[in-house]
Amino acid sequence: SLSVLWSLATVWTASVGSFIPLLGSRFAFGAAQAGVMPITAETIREWMPEARRGFNTAVFTAALSIGSVVALGLTGWLMDIFNWRTIFFLYSLVGVFWAIVFYCVYRNSPESHPWVNDAELELIREEVPKSENADEESNENQLSESDLQVDHVTKRMFRSPVLWALCGQSLFRAAGYSLFVSWFP
Repeated sequence: SLSVLWSLATVWTASVGSFIPLLGSRFAFGAAQAGVMPITAETIREWMPEARRGFNTAVFTAALSIGSVVALGLTGWLMDIFNWRTIFFLYSLVGVFWAIVFYCVYRNSPESHPWVNDAELELIREEVPKSENADEESNENQLSESDLQVDHVTKRMFRSPVLWALCGQSLFRAAGYSLFVSWFP
């Protein structure tokens, strides 16, 4: 489980004695963390009804930021009681505990989970109704072979106001997040 890998990297961080091993431990932590988003996307796709996937993804993403801010406050409070190395060890235990609970409870699909009943399974597998002219719309939105060439795709991306809006919101979200985790009392 990724959580166990994070925990091992966290223990490594707590036991370093110089900068290079610290850098290595944090790199290992980040590398283990890289799988979170794709695995979460797959879990949401498998476990949530199609109409609710966007909302659930937003909740997950918001929880990442909120959890970081809460952990920052918790770490500050724990620093009054323990040294930083002990706190890293404690956080690694939380990761191992989470991995054990996750292993015992989670299943890759709702069909294989003993706690999911037929009504819940029907709700999860429910699809968003398509409009009457969905086939016509689908044909209109088909991309030709020339539309998929790298230079054409790149030009379309840079000309897309939607893409610029998404990048802008991401920039400001990251700036706000950085403010909260570094200046929040």
